[in-house]
Amino acid sequence: MSKEEFDFLRANARLCREIGMEAFGGATVKRGNQTSEGVEVDGVTPNMAAIKQRPDRLGRYLSESGHRPPSERCVHWQRFEEKFFPNVDPVGKTLDVRGVPFEVIGVAKPRGSVFGQSRDEFVVIPVTTYFQNVQLPPRPRLQCAGSGRAHLEQAQDEIRSLLRAYRHLRPGQDDNFGMMSSDSLVNLWIAITGAIAATAVAVVSVFHGGGRSGDHEHHAGSGHRAHA
Repeated sequence: MSKEEFDFLRANARLCREIGMEAFGGATVKRGNQTSEGVEVDGVTPNMAAIKQRPDRLGRYLSESGHRPPSERCVHWQRFEEKFFPNVDPVGKTLDVRGVPFEVIGVAKPRGSVFGQSRDEFVVIPVTTYFQNVQLPPRPRLQCAGSGRAHLEQAQDEIRSLLRAYRHLRPGQDDNFGMMSSDSLVNLWIAITGAIAATAVAVVSVFHGGGRSGDHEHHAGSGHRAHA
């Protein structure tokens, strides 16, 4: 997905409460002599906090003011207190992400682990900085939060129609992007783990792909957004 498509959807979609962009990559994070390899770096738009319902434990999440010149870049980080900041308040301190310095502005609440793999070794930075300065592989996707579960399917149909129009796809031509709703993710999670999803959040994830439209998953049901 491209920034231009993100801007187009944000300007024209009417059934989404929020539309955000995020991209992922792995990088080395350092502070002084301490190093962590393969840390997940998430480049996001500031509204991803509301879309993902990601609360802060200390400090704050990214805001529009986080999109600033290099000297003012900020990072929202998690799980590195013991290693990088033992007995020190991390807010206001600096971390080095792939050679780029970031000021710590917040600490997220722990997300726990899945199948023994920690989900708490990550840093969150502005998506503009991710592309321009950190220069990790661009693998962006869009997250669209519906105005409610009753309108989730309509919101998904609207996003699909807008993207097809933007990409000049003809009637009957296959989609060249993929979509997955929060229901699809939760149903998959339940099938794998047997866990019961207790909350309901209406989110559609849009990503680059080349499959047929019939391959896109969307199942009716209730549940929370379940990205790992």
